[in-house]
Amino acid sequence: MLRDYRLGPSSTARRLGRPRLEGSRSRVEAGAMKLTQIGPYQVVRELARGGMGVVVVARRPGLDREVALKLMLAEQAGPRELARFQAEAQALGRLDHPGVVRVHDFGREGAHPYLVMELVQGEALDEVLAREGPLPPERAVAYALELCEAIEYCHQQGVLHRDLKPANALLDAEGRIRVTDFGLAKDAQGQSLTATGQVMGTPSYMAPEQAAGEKERFGPATDVYGLGATLYALLAGRPPFHGQSAVNLLVAVMRKPPAPLPGTLDPALRALVLRCLEKEPAARYPSAAALGEELRRFQAGALAAPRSGARVAALLGALVVGLVLVAGWFLTRPTPDRAKSTPRPSASSTTPTPSGPPAGSEAEGYRWAWRTLQRDPDHAQARELRDEGWLKHPLGQIVLPTTSNHDVQGCFLPQSRPATSPPGVLVLPVHDDDRDLWIWDWWKGEAPRKQPIAPPGLATSWREMPLLTAGGKLWLTLDAQANTLHRTKSRFEPGRACELTPLEGPKQGHFEKVAIDPARKLIVAGGVDGAAPRLYDTETGRAKDLDLDGLKVGAARYFAFSPGGELVLGTFKAEGDDSLGFLVVWDRRGRVRAHAGLALKLNRPFASEDGRTVGVSHAEGVQLYRLTNELVPTKDLSLAPFSAGRNEVRDACLFAGGRLIVVSGGSSDGDRPGGKTPGLLQLWPVEGRRNSPLRERANEGEPDELDQCRGRMQLSPDRRFLLVGSLKGVIEVYEGDADLPQVYRSP
Repeated sequence: MLRDYRLGPSSTARRLGRPRLEGSRSRVEAGAMKLTQIGPYQVVRELARGGMGVVVVARRPGLDREVALKLMLAEQAGPRELARFQAEAQALGRLDHPGVVRVHDFGREGAHPYLVMELVQGEALDEVLAREGPLPPERAVAYALELCEAIEYCHQQGVLHRDLKPANALLDAEGRIRVTDFGLAKDAQGQSLTATGQVMGTPSYMAPEQAAGEKERFGPATDVYGLGATLYALLAGRPPFHGQSAVNLLVAVMRKPPAPLPGTLDPALRALVLRCLEKEPAARYPSAAALGEELRRFQAGALAAPRSGARVAALLGALVVGLVLVAGWFLTRPTPDRAKSTPRPSASSTTPTPSGPPAGSEAEGYRWAWRTLQRDPDHAQARELRDEGWLKHPLGQIVLPTTSNHDVQGCFLPQSRPATSPPGVLVLPVHDDDRDLWIWDWWKGEAPRKQPIAPPGLATSWREMPLLTAGGKLWLTLDAQANTLHRTKSRFEPGRACELTPLEGPKQGHFEKVAIDPARKLIVAGGVDGAAPRLYDTETGRAKDLDLDGLKVGAARYFAFSPGGELVLGTFKAEGDDSLGFLVVWDRRGRVRAHAGLALKLNRPFASEDGRTVGVSHAEGVQLYRLTNELVPTKDLSLAPFSAGRNEVRDACLFAGGRLIVVSGGSSDGDRPGGKTPGLLQLWPVEGRRNSPLRERANEGEPDELDQCRGRMQLSPDRRFLLVGSLKGVIEVYEGDADLPQVYRSP
């Protein structure tokens, strides 16, 4: 099937030397016919032609829009080819994602079926490779991550692509990746269009099970192979396999290892690509979402090369720069009067980590173990102590000066690549007369330092967590009276005064609640009773309203994005009744996917990495749903420490691929039965029923300020660290689930 649905300086038509036909109308030959019109579409010019079909640029009268029209040359196609063409139309027709070329129409012109798609202005990645050669790793990984997000969406809709390669990844005029050519697409729940033993696909990029014609083994891992082969080509400038004949090439795909990647590449990235290219589907990443998560870890500098035996020498080489700095983590330094920091063991960059745990508290032993494992991942005693202390103790903790009883919130600062230290944190007290922002390099054991704002005294109070965009700009919600959203005029630099400019909302108070997507390119904001939330492009500031599907909602409670960024989630009060709530799920274009009502006051929503599980916490526990065309309730986790009413859940997030859930909360009211309790941070299994958590934060060494409640949580992009805000100015950093203790690694 043809794959050239694009138009641009390097388009296939120009590359093959075909003249572009000018004028308002042209004609295309289809067998003995010369067509100037196909269905209601006027042919503008021919774009590309192959043995099975032709692609033209067309226009429908009355619509000021050019489209790409793919016409099947039926005289040269049998029933199976026609069925595959129709399958492509059906597959594309139910896909609606910014990373997938959209289909507009499907029809027939006589015996010739045709497919009408959006016309993508740009070029394919194979053309980029032909012009530029191997791409820089950062750029290749960014393209691959966009492909993962698009393919994971396709898999969620039950569609396998089965022909992923650079030629089928278009780079549009805005630099975004668009997946195209679903001619080999297969409904994951339906019948294959390929006969048993028939090989379909592009040999250099096809998975071994495709090369062998073993259709019963096709699944998401088949596309994971194609994603890995495409990333290989972007890094090496060539496909992973080559042969003098098609037969030799197929044999190589099934039996031989790929040609070595350039030795200059990061060993961790080489290992990631090779895992995608494993011969056995079960040995690859289980999903495009899982591969995307690993790519994000690489971008964040948190992906280490695998070890065999004691350790691979390449791992030691990759870590050598970071080890000098790791030895200096958790320094104890004088604490300024304005902020307190939990003391940490003293060390210097020239003093090695002690060979054994220090005498003292369990918390200090845990932090010694964590530091030691950064230098020596095979240290048995450190691993045992670290596994025992995971989530029981924070890696860092500060108490900011505050006069209010509201949450303190923060966000992880972006890291350069390669990262030589954990990410710092930007912190602000919320609902406070103190207008200071703080920068906290928590691993150093230092007190936070003030972050200046220009002009001074701009805010009367903070309203929501800070947001840092992909372009490095800082967005803040401030001014308790109008809840205006501000952003920096230039890239945010810690320690340098950030000059803020307001971005007006449609109504006063509209920006009370905000969230940013994982790629830091979109922001959702809302708050006013009955007003539609808005979705903002972080670079241009352009906004559009999110559809509420006729729901009568009150004020917004919280917003969130799914880990892959495909879903936008929001919780709302019901109109006129604060005891009722709505959970709403949108796609990233702002259209409602599903919604549900609950007779509860809802907290921040969340979703699993694959987007199939959606959840929301409430005072007594967590409600989980399966996302299909609607939200289907699957689990109501009523958590014993909260169901009695003495404590309440404030936030929740999924760990271990959705098998575990972490909840934060406690008592926010000293008049509750039994009085105040320390803030709670607990780990629970999603399946089964328990009366006590699997693990919880120990109360050892709790500051007086933590006598009430822990609140909002945020995972770092690589999932290595968990940021937990609390009442009365306390904020903490814990380990995330990127390196779970052994006891939690298996289902």
